[in-house]
Amino acid sequence: MSFEPTKDKLAVRGDRTAIERAVTNLVQNAIDHGRRRPRPAPRSRRASGR
Repeated sequence: MSFEPTKDKLAVRGDRTAIERAVTNLVQNAIDHGRRRPRPAPRSRRASGR
């Protein structure tokens, strides 16, 4: 994933604190839930006495 901001400013209407909180939550959720987690390796057991 990459992010390349434009050189132009973007005007957004809204509550600054709420917008910052929303963007922060989106990024944090992507970090928490978007990373690839390694799968557990398969295990095998030997039967006792065999």
